[in-house]
Amino acid sequence: MRSLTIYYSKSGNTRTVANTLKSELKTHRLEIVDLWENKTLSELLLPTIRNSAQILPDGIVVDPYYEVVFIGTPVYFGSVTPAIAKFIRNTDFQGKDVIVFNTFKYMGYENSLRRLAKLVKKSNGNIIRAFSIQCNGNQENIIESTKRAIEELNI
Repeated sequence: MRSLTIYYSKSGNTRTVANTLKSELKTHRLEIVDLWENKTLSELLLPTIRNSAQILPDGIVVDPYYEVVFIGTPVYFGSVTPAIAKFIRNTDFQGKDVIVFNTFKYMGYENSLRRLAKLVKKSNGNIIRAFSIQCNGNQENIIESTKRAIEELNI
């Protein structure tokens, strides 16, 4: 399976999942960078600010080479990060099967996955699966949880 993992990671947990996908499934990776990630709490809470992430890359054309695209984000106030939301809105996933995932500490992962799936569908992607990785432990726990999720995906 030729696949691409697109992700945003602030603390490194989502990056660990992306790296595990790379090592287990040989996916290519594209990390989204938020150029404006050191915001104050008041800036984070204002929707107009939240929706104006400055990201690199700003959007892409997904190469026909890829059969499946993984898209990952940490849970952010029970939703997706502004950076990954903006990237998805600026990308056309026409004809692509997409697997969405998120990383979380305590809660909000279900709403985050629904929001992520909704964004991808609006950008013409076909959601085929979804998974969440709880990140309360160390990096080895994240890797093992990701390997179990891969097995459950049966891809």
